[in-house]
Amino acid sequence: INLISLMTKATGLNKRVEAQDYIIYPNPAEQTVTIKSNNGSVADKVVFYNLQGNKVLQSTPERSITTIDLGNLKSGVYILKITSEGRVFNRKLLIK
Repeated sequence: INLISLMTKATGLNKRVEAQDYIIYPNPAEQTVTIKSNNGSVADKVVFYNLQGNKVLQSTPERSITTIDLGNLKSGVYILKITSEGRVFNRKLLIK
């Protein structure tokens, strides 16, 4: 029996955005949620996923403070994924 050992190096992994880089409020939210960058950067993309992992909403902010309309989303828990300069920030968001 020949044993082959493979070692791989992970590449292309996204760096995590520090928790203090973004403020998300209110949480729990109702009709809208505001996302504010503490360092003045503009997020590349904001994506909302339901707990089944399905993308349910996507937004491309134009400013460091952006308000997103949640009117089409049902009450429940969502995962909010913010991508900014190759870094990723995830946060749970409760919609009433």
